[in-house]
Amino acid sequence: MLQKYIRISVHKMTQQPLPPSSRRNVGIILSSMLDEFPQELDIDKFIILKESLEKVHDNIIRSAPEIIHSNYFWNIISDYLNSFVTAQDYSNIQWIKHVIDIFTNQPPSVSQLGSPRESSHIHQCTQNHQRQRT
Repeated sequence: MLQKYIRISVHKMTQQPLPPSSRRNVGIILSSMLDEFPQELDIDKFIILKESLEKVHDNIIRSAPEIIHSNYFWNIISDYLNSFVTAQDYSNIQWIKHVIDIFTNQPPSVSQLGSPRESSHIHQCTQNHQRQRT
């Protein structure tokens, strides 16, 4: 079910071209997603997911603008998330939920913000993203 949700979200998000000022920046979104990963991971699939997303991030930095502004990287990220994250992971692991919510552009609920560190981090990411749009 989560796989279908992520795939649908990417499709809706990228189906119609948006003006450059209102597009989500894939590099900023991926950086925010990577920031949610814990420093120490003990589950192999999440280690592989993090390493894979870091490689995508490195490729974004070296890519031409026309590729960055296309669906190319969104589709790659979606494929990785669909391959490694299950609906059970999303329901039971808070940082995974944050990663998916950032990717699907879901605003965090008050209950998800738990600690002041989390809320300030999300606020900072939002401010950075807004600055990039202006």
